[in-house]
Amino acid sequence: MTPTSSVWLSGLHGLPDEVGGSLLPRLWAQGKRRLLPAGDELELMGRLLGLAGPLPAAALLATAEGISCGDHWVWALEPVRIGGGAGRALLQAGEILSEGEHEALFAAAREYTQGSSWQLARGRERWYLLSPEPLPLHSQPLSQVLGRELQQGNLSGPQSGQWRRTLDELQMILAAHPVNRRRELQGLEPWNYFWPWGGGCLPAIPEDPAVRGIFSARPELRAAAQYFGVEFAHQPQRGSATPWLWEYPGSWRFMETAADFEQRSAELLRRGSGQPLNLYSGLLPSGGVERCSWHRQQGWAFWRRRRWPDGTARPGGWT
Repeated sequence: MTPTSSVWLSGLHGLPDEVGGSLLPRLWAQGKRRLLPAGDELELMGRLLGLAGPLPAAALLATAEGISCGDHWVWALEPVRIGGGAGRALLQAGEILSEGEHEALFAAAREYTQGSSWQLARGRERWYLLSPEPLPLHSQPLSQVLGRELQQGNLSGPQSGQWRRTLDELQMILAAHPVNRRRELQGLEPWNYFWPWGGGCLPAIPEDPAVRGIFSARPELRAAAQYFGVEFAHQPQRGSATPWLWEYPGSWRFMETAADFEQRSAELLRRGSGQPLNLYSGLLPSGGVERCSWHRQQGWAFWRRRRWPDGTARPGGWT
């Protein structure tokens, strides 16, 4: 029996009062449907790739940058800043620093961490914290917090209070650094605030990976493909070995998304030996994701009808 490939519709979300198991049926009228538990996107990615736990994104990203992780527990420290307006504090990606500025700030952080049981490593876009012992901590993945209102208590776990204080101290040390003093004089945001995420150790490399290809624009999934030695691209191509995981991130709030998805997937998803595909929704407000088994004979059934309520034709030509 041919292993089943999966499509993760990460941009497909339900409403807060959505009844579990009703989201995918609105797009696909047929197929077996299940509601599956998933606490966050890294947990879901780990399940889709056949791992025993969440995707250890930090360790995979560090390894992809040539940082030797060994059996260390690794945390990604992602530079972010607070933006927004109208009384809202939105988390945004940090600015790119010059090589000299980045190195000077990292040297100050390394000096602060001397004598600790853990160490810092510098990557191109983020820093990594390597600990010889697993840290019982959890924070939401970066993809789930960027562009959203900052919430207090981003860390949870028995040692969360201690590590919040450590990160606060590091933030203050960097704020007082000459690099950030100059930035403030120039009207720029200081580079001293980090979002910790993706903690975990490198998984064992299986002899027979759960997928033969990973198709996504996410850097953590690119790093996973590199680590497991499987094909990587933004979407499956003709001849891609199965099974594969394809993340389609389009926002299903836009009416063009269904037509775009049908155009991209028609040739790729309807060929093959008749084995079903597993379609996964994005994380639901109520928790977990929906899964629907889809057979190529069923056809797409986007929103069940071809016309808008006012009688105008919907974009695309699905049935």
